[in-house]
This record gives sequence, C-alpha cells and structure tokens, in this order.
Amino acid sequence: RTGAFTSGKPGMDCGITDFLRFRTTVSRDVREPTFSERFDLVGGGTVVNDPLTGLQSFFTISAELGNPRLNPEKADTVTGGFVFQPRRVSGLQVAVDYYQIDLADQVDLLPYNTVVQTCYDTRDTTRTYCDFITRDPDTNLITIINNRYVNVASAFVSGVDLEVLWN
Repeated sequence: RTGAFTSGKPGMDCGITDFLRFRTTVSRDVREPTFSERFDLVGGGTVVNDPLTGLQSFFTISAELGNPRLNPEKADTVTGGFVFQPRRVSGLQVAVDYYQIDLADQVDLLPYNTVVQTCYDTRDTTRTYCDFITRDPDTNLITIINNRYVNVASAFVSGVDLEVLWN
C-alpha cells in the first residue's frame, strides 16, 4: 500500500493437459516517487532554442529540482497466455502471452527545450512552465531553467509475446 493506493497481483497458472498450461495475472502496480525526484537539486547546463529572442542553440544554466507534490505512478497490467510443451519434442517449450499495461502519472523531467517552447506556445493559456524560466532583466536572455519533476504522462501498451525455449 502506497498512500491511498493499494497494489496487488493475483494470478493463476493451471495445467489443462500434461502438455498445455494456461496462465494469467491481473495487477495494480504503484511506484512512489524517489527521494531525488521529490527533494534533489542538481545543477548543470543545457542548450535550448529561445522563441522570445529568436536565439537558436543557446547555452544556459539548468537545474533539476525535486517536487514534493508528485503523485505516485500507477499501472494496471493484465496478462494471459498458454505454455505448450509437446511430448514428442523433448525440452521444447512454446509460450504465447497477451499483455496490456495502462500507466498513469508517470514521473519525469520534461526536456528543457519543451519547457521553453511550452511557455511561449500561444495554445497554452495557463503558461504552465513560464515559472521555470528566469531571464536577465536587462538583456532578456534566459539565465536559468529550473526544471521540476512532474507527473507528465500516461501510456497504454498492449501486445503479444512469443517465447520459444529448447533445452
């Protein structure tokens, strides 16, 4: 259990015949942000394009900041498949599994160029990332980009996995 989220993984693996087995799992997975994702400060440098001044490949100071308000990452995973071990071919095992993963609230840093471009994107009326950018009041050049860890994305993936093993 992480905060208000419960995780678990029930599964089943049953032999249908002596050469065919069915297996399945359903899980709720939770990952709490790490201490560095929540509290670190790491400095460095980066190269960005600045739409306000028109400078391309402009070098500036950068900082990666932790964010104590991050939500845990959550994923719902479903798998199911069959394992076939033919009696006539000793040591052969063929497995076919379907998987589906639905991830929410992924924790990551945005690329620095994305921070700058999003700040000046006219479609983003909230100016979400403009607070991450500090400019010199005299030259209007970017002096530092404070990139904070955020819950940036969700993802969905599904597919089929084929495994052939022969010992």
